Amino acid sequence: MRRYLNLMTTMLLGGLWHGAGWTFIVWGGLHGAYLVINHGWQALRVRLGQNPERPLSLPMRLLSVLLTFLAVVVAWVVFRADNVGTATAMLKVMGGFNGIELPDAWLPKLGVIVIGWRQKA
Repeated sequence: MRRYLNLMTTMLLGGLWHGAGWTFIVWGGLHGAYLVINHGWQALRVRLGQNPERPLSLPMRLLSVLLTFLAVVVAWVVFRADNVGTATAMLKVMGGFNGIELPDAWLPKLGVIVIGWRQKA
């Protein structure tokens, strides 16, 4: 637990070092959480008898790259936003929580799926 507390404290202070706004503190907290998850995952793998030095399988490696990419994108949105409200709104839009629109040119290619969807809407 001490390691995780130290990681969070260090990253929160790193966020403050970047700026005196809530977005920087949240950004530091996100990075701290990412590090805690990483260290916890490695510890779990050891407890389950796996060797963390052994390379992951290709599907797991691709999944870990995708997850890392998404985590970095979320953190950068928070870092660059003017305030936490703007960051939240942007992340909602990026996640499709405000609906999804597709170009009309795609509609004929999607066929029955879109026809059924258009009738419900």
